[in-house]
Amino acid sequence: MSLPLPYIENVNTTVAQIFSNISGVSVENEDTYLFETFYGYKVTAGNLTVHIAIACLALWVIALNSILLNTLYHCRKHLEVTDIFIFSLGIADTFVGILLLYNTVYNLLNFQYLYECFLRFGMIQSVLLTSCWHLGLLTINRYIKITRPYSYHHTFTTVKVIVECVCMWVFAFSVGFLPMMGWDRQFIPENKEDSNQVCRFFGIMDAGYLKLTICLYWIPLMLMIGMYSHIFKISHHHAKSISQQHQVVCQSTEKANADVKIAMHEDLSPSPESSGHDKDKKRRSIPNLIRSKVFGERPSWKLTKTVSIIIGVYILCWVPTGIVLMLHLSGNLDYLSITMQGKILVYSSSLGFFNSFLNPIIYTLKIPVVNTRFKKIFTCKKRIQPNNTQNPSMRTKSVSMNNMKASSVEYTEHQL
Repeated sequence: MSLPLPYIENVNTTVAQIFSNISGVSVENEDTYLFETFYGYKVTAGNLTVHIAIACLALWVIALNSILLNTLYHCRKHLEVTDIFIFSLGIADTFVGILLLYNTVYNLLNFQYLYECFLRFGMIQSVLLTSCWHLGLLTINRYIKITRPYSYHHTFTTVKVIVECVCMWVFAFSVGFLPMMGWDRQFIPENKEDSNQVCRFFGIMDAGYLKLTICLYWIPLMLMIGMYSHIFKISHHHAKSISQQHQVVCQSTEKANADVKIAMHEDLSPSPESSGHDKDKKRRSIPNLIRSKVFGERPSWKLTKTVSIIIGVYILCWVPTGIVLMLHLSGNLDYLSITMQGKILVYSSSLGFFNSFLNPIIYTLKIPVVNTRFKKIFTCKKRIQPNNTQNPSMRTKSVSMNNMKASSVEYTEHQL
């Protein structure tokens, strides 16, 4: 059932009006503005506020991901192979922050140079595509770890993971620079607002190229959803089997206790030490076996949950940008100027770039090494001085306190 055309136009007009109210810019004209930059670009108060907020976000993204990379590098000997993917993803997020800061300055100054535009959009597209495909590799990594644990260490070695990360970077940059190599379209202004513009994202990007990039984002997304659905199904079955094993353990323990009581009654001269030892042995044999199995798998499941949170946050943050791209390709934004469509894309993608800020925070909550490092940096806890650097008076007091404790212990033993 298709919606009436007037209804669709009203919805599109409402969406555009919402974005225009946020930016402080009217869809038809720009009567009120703070200052004017290159090529007659008028910066409004709302526009300036949004770009300052994006610039602050970019600085935080760079800072947090730099700390993350430094921490993972110095603790690389104590980390898993999976953390190589996280390290590469942190590099991508750091580049996202740098490019976001540069793009914000560009959007305010609006200096127009076509090849710079291709280079900037190509870099941003490449880094974002790298992040998406790295999440796909992380999903495959966790899937094999859960479903095929015995072949995991053979499949994901350090060398193989590094090669996979390098291949992802090369592939993403190859796709990102396709418009620079000729797959583009000539920007022909069709609106008064676009008359002084040389470069706009929707103005130079060919529709076929945008469809290709959307498909390249959808492939790992569908992969993530399918594999994690299976992982959560296995997790549910795993929890159910643990519950059943726990019931068996309880029944076995009760039976062992009953056997011990019968043995104690039947034996005329039981040895307390041996019976107690046998009793403890029977109680602990089966529970320890299951406990070791469950707790041995706990780190793997914990890291799997961390990756699932990262992927879930990524999907939620980039949904608005995907919707804007789909609306553009379907022609529902054609009544707006290319400049206005670009502004809508900037505001919708701000939430997506916020994902690069959230990733190191998620790592902080889930990875102990990163958590410790962030606490040392962002908290003002004083380090406890070693004993050899204490003041002489403090050392004398501590020695006297130890002597008093020792004398009190000797007195108690003498009284006993």
